[in-house]
Amino acid sequence: MKKEFIKTIIVSYGGFFSGAEKRTLTHEGEKILVEREFYNGAFDDGKILYNGKTWSMLLDELDKLHIDEWDEAYDDPDVMDGTQWSLDIKLSDKTEGLHYWGSNKYPENFDVFMKVMEMR
Repeated sequence: MKKEFIKTIIVSYGGFFSGAEKRTLTHEGEKILVEREFYNGAFDDGKILYNGKTWSMLLDELDKLHIDEWDEAYDDPDVMDGTQWSLDIKLSDKTEGLHYWGSNKYPENFDVFMKVMEMR
């Protein structure tokens, strides 16, 4: 992953019954900026996110997860009304970003990823 070119990280996670959140992370220098969108009655609890963490620290944590080795899609069609997720990484250079998604199926280190993203 070309971490020096990452300009935006967008993570969506949730389901119809449990609510869903879309989180867009950008940065100003080392400061992490977060925009949150909620669906299905979920609400912002006012929690301060990424406290004490810089953009570089966040990217280092993500780099250790080897996200660029994930499959593009994870799908378990046998589960109905479960949990969907997506991850988009947009780059500032002219190369294509990364897009991953899943429905009721996840990469092996997804729980660690969600902890890094402070969504669990």
